[in-house]
Amino acid sequence: MLGKCMLSTTCNASPRFRVLCVGLGNMGFELAERVSTRHDVFVHDRKIQNLPKEAKGVYDGSQDVDVILTCLPNSSVVDQVYSELLKDAMRPNIVWIDCTSGDPSVSERLAKDLEENHEATFLDCAVSGGPAGARKGELTTMMGGDEASIERVRPVLETFASHINVLGPSGAGHAVKAMNNTLLAAHICVASEALVGLKRFGVNPSDALRAINTSSRRSW
Repeated sequence: MLGKCMLSTTCNASPRFRVLCVGLGNMGFELAERVSTRHDVFVHDRKIQNLPKEAKGVYDGSQDVDVILTCLPNSSVVDQVYSELLKDAMRPNIVWIDCTSGDPSVSERLAKDLEENHEATFLDCAVSGGPAGARKGELTTMMGGDEASIERVRPVLETFASHINVLGPSGAGHAVKAMNNTLLAAHICVASEALVGLKRFGVNPSDALRAINTSSRRSW
């Protein structure tokens, strides 16, 4: 149930949510660990090896939650988890934050389904920074969905992200992440070809990188 502070404009304390974290892979575990430092976390995964230190326990369907946080391999798995687990967990006013690097069209469809059939909200929340960034609470989020709902769950987002970017309607966050990854891949390809070309000129690639990384062409 939502805390009373959510309804009060005078309460200075950050609201404490009951959060279901689904997916405890390399990234998902770190997210759950960070969220559990400020909120009541229940976890679910097909194979649970370790629990976040502050987690309240494993989700068994009986716990009421305010927020669902997923971090899964792809949107096909998100769809499957929704059908097999999350449909039964949905209640009015629940906010589902999906940190999967997902398909924007699937995110758009899920947002519509949640709104029409459950009076709940789906937020696509692609993240960048890797497990190390999650561990430090320094991720960048790329978010699509209802802005009021994003603000409502900001206390959850701020446990793992230092840059929260609201980018547009449902699917926008996952679309930006897809293009971000496309640019990353393109940069890697261009850098590889450049180093191959330099080697043909007899230049040591390590020496070339040392020069490039302190010049105007440096790029992640």
